[in-house]
Amino acid sequence: MDGVIINNNDWHLRSWLEYAHRIGMELNAEEFHRKVFGKTNEQILSVEFPDASEKQLVAWSLEKEALYREMYAPDFKLADGLPEFLEALKSKEIPIAVASNAPLVNVDFALDMGDIRSYFDVIMFAGLVPNPKPAPDIYLKSAELLGFY
Repeated sequence: MDGVIINNNDWHLRSWLEYAHRIGMELNAEEFHRKVFGKTNEQILSVEFPDASEKQLVAWSLEKEALYREMYAPDFKLADGLPEFLEALKSKEIPIAVASNAPLVNVDFALDMGDIRSYFDVIMFAGLVPNPKPAPDIYLKSAELLGFY
């Protein structure tokens, strides 16, 4: 979803920098890709705060993602050509899935803000598989639910 359906990496960077500052986490733009990119929030936060409880990690994750949505909403935009592409796939009856490491609230945000939910036959997010990306679990489960695997 991120970087394919919506080009939101700048807003993830901005929201992470702001949120890290709020909770006392050391993070700058140069460290963003090394510390954050491709990991779940809980994975990132547990490294920075190893003594934090699971409940605290989840709360921080939800707060960070709420900040991301608040910051990104005024500038939300689907990737160029996406609606036309989705329409072409649907007109040919090609099943479509979205698979994201993002929490469900962010997937819902993107699909609803972009008014594209109806195009997707399967909606997958990190919480539905045992191992988040880069493990292939989310893609394999999506393919299975689409009937391809």
